[in-house]
Amino acid sequence: MRSSVSLFVAAVALGLSGCATDDAGSGELSGLPEPEPSVAVDDAISGVGPTGFPGVDLPIPAEARSVAVTFECDGGEPFSLELGDSMMLGQAPLSGTCDGESELTWPITAKTGPTLGVFVADGVAWVATTEFSTDEFVVDAALTSDCTRFSDVYSALLNADTGYTQYNAFDETEWALRVDAASAELEDLANTAESSLREEFARMSRAVSDPTRAVGSAVTTAAAQELTGPIGEACAVNQTPVIIQSEFGG
Repeated sequence: MRSSVSLFVAAVALGLSGCATDDAGSGELSGLPEPEPSVAVDDAISGVGPTGFPGVDLPIPAEARSVAVTFECDGGEPFSLELGDSMMLGQAPLSGTCDGESELTWPITAKTGPTLGVFVADGVAWVATTEFSTDEFVVDAALTSDCTRFSDVYSALLNADTGYTQYNAFDETEWALRVDAASAELEDLANTAESSLREEFARMSRAVSDPTRAVGSAVTTAAAQELTGPIGEACAVNQTPVIIQSEFGG
């Protein structure tokens, strides 16, 4: 049975539980403009610790088409923000590190729920200020295409690792065949990508095709996650998250 999950969501969940974390929230790879605030500026929302799902109430003006959130927290812990129900919307939570202010933006659709979920470590104080806009959220078409292609490649690599190490579904030879096939696709993506992720794909391609790679660990090592982190972040900021199609598990 196949299931899907966002790469960026999975990475954030690990970070908040004290495991590997990604450098956060800058969105520098995407180069997306901030939406112009032209509807209303809400009073700041504040709290301490996580809100849980679905989060705190966030009234959304009927004419709003995008929102920018200035999120502030300190202490160096990771955070993640979710507008409405990201999984249902096919959107991505956005994340960062509590080291001052972070600027985060989302599209607003007719299905966007009027809630803001804040996920931080217990005891962390935070403030979120929202600015709604009638402007549509700007999506980078090149990033959209590259993130979609990367979703397939990453899913194949992760399925090779989990199928071999966790489910004993095949042997080392089959693992290598799967990884080699995905590596070829990743190399092609690195050569043909039109977005700012081209260099990120190239670095990951070299690592995955390295003949000294450890069997069963194409993308599950800490070093591999450092390579995929910036890719997942850029795709999330573009609201075209990397979706993992899981071959094994529920």
